[in-house]
Amino acid sequence: MLRRFVASVVVVGSLVVGDGAAVAESPPASRTWTIVLEGCQANPAVSSAASGRAVIVRQFFGAEEVQYSVNFDGLTGTHVATHLHGPAERGQAGPVIATLNPGAPSQGFVPLTAELLIALEGGRLYLDVHSTGFPDGELRGQIDDRGSACAPAVDAAVDAPVDAPVDAPLSGPDGGMPPVVRDGGDGNGGSDGGCATGGSTGGLAAAGAALVGVVRRRRRR
Repeated sequence: MLRRFVASVVVVGSLVVGDGAAVAESPPASRTWTIVLEGCQANPAVSSAASGRAVIVRQFFGAEEVQYSVNFDGLTGTHVATHLHGPAERGQAGPVIATLNPGAPSQGFVPLTAELLIALEGGRLYLDVHSTGFPDGELRGQIDDRGSACAPAVDAAVDAPVDAPVDAPLSGPDGGMPPVVRDGGDGNGGSDGGCATGGSTGGLAAAGAALVGVVRRRRRR
């Protein structure tokens, strides 16, 4: 009897441990940043038609390094170099950590110290693309999750002002208010203060008198 009880406890304990292992989530094996390369992030910022993107991948298990893939187009002049810089916040300059493989697209690996890996996780490393037109850097991309730093483009068709606001006063031929036309009037207005759509007081009275006359004639018949 005792042996059966012990065996039952062992089986139940094994099931509990097994279920717990199945429910536990595994830690992520890597982290990926997809960054925008743009002139407005450069230090100093530049106005350039060039653009680019880069993907940075850090493996949490294995060598202390990052893998990169960089592509860009439209540089002013020819490509000089692409550097990994840091540590530095957005808008600030940092020393060169490594020179990436030339050209675009380019791929490779860059070893990082423990200190630089901490800076990477804190968003304080960045890529800088140098050209003959902008030797100090034409494109820059901070390795973080904040995305583009440039202001969105203005759509002229959407943001163009309308010709006149809805409540804007209308103007007449001479630049003033249009003439008020009243019932039976000549378009030059009168002194009774009536509006163009409602007619004058005299016009309403005349119409009322005519209607009364018609009703009376019908009654006599």
